[in-house]
Amino acid sequence: MCTEQVPAGSNDPGILETAGRQAGLSANQRHDAFFDGFPPEWSEFREQVLRIAPQEISLLLSGETGTGKTRLGRLVHELSSRAAEPFVVIDCGAVPTNLMESEMFGHVRGAFTGADRARVGKFAAAGRGTILLDEINSLPISLQSKLLRIIEDRVYEPVGSNAIQPMHARIIAATNAPLEQEVAAGRFRADLYFRMNVVGFFLPPLRQRITTITPLSRRFLAEFAARNRPDVQGFTPLALRALQEYTWPGNIRELRNVMERAVALSRGPLIDVIDLPENLRARLSQVPSIPAIVPSQPDGHCWEAAPAAPRGRTLAESKEAAEIAQIREALAKHRNNRLRAAAELGISRMGLYKKLHKYGLAERKNGAPRTQPQAVSDPT
Repeated sequence: MCTEQVPAGSNDPGILETAGRQAGLSANQRHDAFFDGFPPEWSEFREQVLRIAPQEISLLLSGETGTGKTRLGRLVHELSSRAAEPFVVIDCGAVPTNLMESEMFGHVRGAFTGADRARVGKFAAAGRGTILLDEINSLPISLQSKLLRIIEDRVYEPVGSNAIQPMHARIIAATNAPLEQEVAAGRFRADLYFRMNVVGFFLPPLRQRITTITPLSRRFLAEFAARNRPDVQGFTPLALRALQEYTWPGNIRELRNVMERAVALSRGPLIDVIDLPENLRARLSQVPSIPAIVPSQPDGHCWEAAPAAPRGRTLAESKEAAEIAQIREALAKHRNNRLRAAAELGISRMGLYKKLHKYGLAERKNGAPRTQPQAVSDPT
């Protein structure tokens, strides 16, 4: 579809499914989820989003295709007083030029050939909600002046009508091209650019924020596993490394598609590198061995590591060895707190308990393992 009207609370067809909203998370919790994994130097950016969202101010979101501009626009909408009103997206790059004005402002009957009935435009459909003008850099020059008037005067006219209609919605614009360059090239009006760019947010490409790849991957895995493969529960360390070393030219949208494919094709409970597309596997510089030891815990518990993976190990054995390593990593990170470790691994506490016993990792009170951990061969 060229445009979409999505009332608050419905499923979001954007690049990142709003699973948080479906799970009943608050807007502030979805804000935290959006910035999960962002490096500390982006803390000011996070605070600015929280401060700007409730205010009646124009925003300009910029970044490559697939970096999350639509989702950030929706987040701003949900953090504002307009959250209960519609969130309307107009894709300026997908609507034909001769239809864009009618798409935005509507038309009256007989306004042009084929207009056999009146049509309500997206600006009217948005009501007192929020309008996201996606790829505004593709908006024809002829409409840029009309958009400027709407922003300035808060009124518009449907095509073929002289009746002035009030515009109550908030406008957010998004661009995948630097508008400064578009202005310099004469393809975008300077006055409209300066009017829209009251506050601007730039979303860097995924390759420049690799710390967000793992949290995003886990969120996508949980989404698709719940839908189709509840047995898929996590990643092997090598698969996570492949995800982090890839350059992601399609950004979050590409990552989401890769996760949907990986969950569908996964051969076991953990997504392995073999479940990923070939172009991701090719990025790996070398195949690491399974970690040989996990440091002792501050509380005195000591988890003895499984032996490094030998050459000639079967696929099932390799997956189990990788799962053991990932469990130990989570336990080490959370100081043997099984509830937190299970949450990071994307499984229940009981599920973690069963795996600890399956692999002989359940420790005695004195910290010694009950049995030596070892990979379990696939009985098939």
